[in-house]
Amino acid sequence: ALAITADETSLGVATTYDGNTTTDGNYQGGTDAAADATDQAAGQTTATLTAADVANVFSTTTSAAGADGGSTGDPSYSLVFAGTDGAQVNGSWTSDGTEVDWLEISAGTSYAGVLTGTTTQVFLIEITASTGEINFTQFENLDHTTAAGASQGPESSQPYSDDYLTLDASQLSVQQSITLTDGDGDTTTATDTFDLGGNFRIGDD
Repeated sequence: ALAITADETSLGVATTYDGNTTTDGNYQGGTDAAADATDQAAGQTTATLTAADVANVFSTTTSAAGADGGSTGDPSYSLVFAGTDGAQVNGSWTSDGTEVDWLEISAGTSYAGVLTGTTTQVFLIEITASTGEINFTQFENLDHTTAAGASQGPESSQPYSDDYLTLDASQLSVQQSITLTDGDGDTTTATDTFDLGGNFRIGDD
């Protein structure tokens, strides 16, 4: 028998920041002055949950293989979308006043937030099926207001970068799947998932 258990409590949060086109932008997210200068101009637009961190969420248990013997295959990963195309992300996210809606780009692999009624991507979440690495790429600014779901805001003074929009639960999850094959070629597959809610956020820059 084969079983997988997911526990994402130690996974952490991956963060991007909205861009600021001024040379004295308010991004204050690190101690590296050169890196901060770059982020002030362009924003930090990509965040990653590494393959190792995602794999560590899952633990696998197997019972004795029995007389037929057996082997366990490599894990594979996919995104599980609980929403519907056209539903507003978080029920509230907007970009320059325009609603941001979910759009399936590739089933099980990539999902985007797009400007309502278009395919213009505001952000894209992608998973690598063989490793579990998840990338969040932001293409457009998101509105940071209380109405849009900012966790600390809107901010009235610097630094604005701690005014976060955080992905809510029950929208997008990660599934790990592993197949056990016995000596006769019989297979059994186990899966488990964890919710990506709380694992990606966008800071106001």
